[in-house]
Amino acid sequence: MIENVMIQGPGEEFLRVHFPGARQRTWLWHYLKRKYNFAKIGDPDSKVELGAFLSAHPNLIEESRQAALGVFLPDAEFRWVSNSDVEYLFLTKQVRKMCIGEPPWTYPDLTGRRRFIALIDCLTGNLDRKTEIVRQARAAWGNHAKTLRMFNWFKEQEEAAKCEFAWDRFARLKSEVINGRTPFQNKEDVILAFETSSLGASDKELLIQNLKRAWNLDRSRKRSEEQGRSQFNVMLSNESIELLGELRLRLNKSRTQVIEDLIRKECESLGIRIVNGHMCGMF
Repeated sequence: MIENVMIQGPGEEFLRVHFPGARQRTWLWHYLKRKYNFAKIGDPDSKVELGAFLSAHPNLIEESRQAALGVFLPDAEFRWVSNSDVEYLFLTKQVRKMCIGEPPWTYPDLTGRRRFIALIDCLTGNLDRKTEIVRQARAAWGNHAKTLRMFNWFKEQEEAAKCEFAWDRFARLKSEVINGRTPFQNKEDVILAFETSSLGASDKELLIQNLKRAWNLDRSRKRSEEQGRSQFNVMLSNESIELLGELRLRLNKSRTQVIEDLIRKECESLGIRIVNGHMCGMF
């Protein structure tokens, strides 16, 4: 079997020595694309294409090396950044606020932590400016993350069922939260939907509180049905309500138990009973 052997050119050797990591190559990809939009260099991980392009344009090798000086903050500045899409969405907004007139741009398929770091690496300015931007973004995220605790309810138990219930309820309410989105699969899907909506903080909290109440009522109803019980509302006179309360106290039973006992006793006196789901008795 004959294998294709790729002969390394000066561009590939340059990458190996000066841009060995994915982070550095990502910056280089953006640098070249901004200057030479026509460049066929694949994506930020396309070492072969990057190397070939540099080999074909040897004048760019030293230019790229010089341009990369003073660009990269230490990796330690980004240890706090996770791969959460929710975190990335928020951090991106923060960077845009702090860099008005210099809209961040990155390769669209980059996600999460890697994309945020690429945003910072591709910003202009010295390292002091970048350090301040990163630290302000970190502080802002720390404060914002506290407001997301209302969504912890989804993770407590039955996450998938709660997400499905939330989607169905928001659909019935025609809430903008689900506009343009696919059904929720997990807690992060729900948060992303809320974060990309135009709802204010108080509206978001109210929507979640109402959702929790609706969930509890739905689960209570289903448990009652499984136990052969159904909710039944009836209007009683004030006097009857007082008498019912007194019976409950004297018999040490709940109001529901008292009512059920009274119904059963009255039916027994009339010979009325239910057999195999059918009403039987003297008429």
